[in-house]
Amino acid sequence: NALAGVVFAGNQSLWAVGHNGTILHSFDGGVSWLHEMDGLTDNLLGIAAVDELTAFVVGDNGACLRTMNGGYDWQELATGTTEGLNAVTFVTALSGWVCGDNGLILRTSDGGEAWHKQETGVEVSLNAIVLVNESEGYAVGAAGTVLKSSNGGVTWTARNITRNPDLFAVVFSGPGTGWIAGSGGALFSTVNGGARWDQQASGITRNINALFTHSASD
Repeated sequence: NALAGVVFAGNQSLWAVGHNGTILHSFDGGVSWLHEMDGLTDNLLGIAAVDELTAFVVGDNGACLRTMNGGYDWQELATGTTEGLNAVTFVTALSGWVCGDNGLILRTSDGGEAWHKQETGVEVSLNAIVLVNESEGYAVGAAGTVLKSSNGGVTWTARNITRNPDLFAVVFSGPGTGWIAGSGGALFSTVNGGARWDQQASGITRNINALFTHSASD
């Protein structure tokens, strides 16, 4: 099955998700992988790990799952939507966001027990989302769409970057400093919280579907 997302949970622990309900878990830095969660057929498209024990997965038809014991058990959570969910991010074990089709962003403040819609003002597919902290957040999607919130998603402001590629990935190394990427090798960076996005030379023409950062000490 095709894989759609991977996340590092610390101490050699990784999860990967993909089509037809695929959830894979590695405890040795990716040398070997174990299959988790049988019986799910939805494509799983995004995953976020709070720590080695707690992780959240989202996918087609509003699917959302949570583990709180390192993947031994996965609980299906009600999101209140049947829209496709493409990405998920958590800043604490309780506070998280998901984004999906038709401009959808949902927020939870209780670890996924309840999800509440946030107005984005757009109808394009949103493919990736990241919260730098409880206040500063970014989401990206089709047709070069970039959303920013400075109040935890209470309001989102949309803009379109030059060239308008479809955007699939966003990552921030800290407040104000981040990168977005997408179709045709498109890559942009900002050092001022998205007030300006500068095009970078990625050197490739294939789609860039994910971005990661790490500190020099990692």
